[in-house]
Amino acid sequence: IVNNEPGQDDRAQYPDRFGINLKVSEADLLMKGLQTGIEYTRIGNRTYQSYRTWENFHYQQKGLGYPTSSVEKIGLSLSYFDLFPALIKLQAFYQRAGAIELTDVFRGEKEKFPVGIVEKLWDLNLEFAYFPNVWSRLTARLGYERFGNYRHVKDDNRSNFKLILGLHVNLAFGLKVD
Repeated sequence: IVNNEPGQDDRAQYPDRFGINLKVSEADLLMKGLQTGIEYTRIGNRTYQSYRTWENFHYQQKGLGYPTSSVEKIGLSLSYFDLFPALIKLQAFYQRAGAIELTDVFRGEKEKFPVGIVEKLWDLNLEFAYFPNVWSRLTARLGYERFGNYRHVKDDNRSNFKLILGLHVNLAFGLKVD
């Protein structure tokens, strides 16, 4: 939503509500079997808190397209497919997010982007997946994340290492009806 009524300078007083998510992916760019992706997201302050979007989310229970406002994120992903039935994936991103909840009321005033105490997140993940058959998947993910101003608390800085192991099994049941 851009404030551009003809003959009025609403943009000088009221905030625009703007969101963008761009992603570029290319296969075999750096080497055969490797898919490379770069992604950029910026969702403006209170993009989803105004008028119709707020009503649609809270009363109509319609999705908004992105789970938060006042956020900017840039990421890189590399996925290597030439070992099929195995897959190796590396993801890294940096994100800064303002202190806004989707349930906040739209205040209709310009604010610095991002709003409030800004949480910063650096995230790095290496994942290995193996598909032994069409019904199952084994996964292992090793990750590191570093937060600045964790949950928007000034100077609460944290780091975490993650190890996630998974076994995914798809089961289907059929009923025979005569």
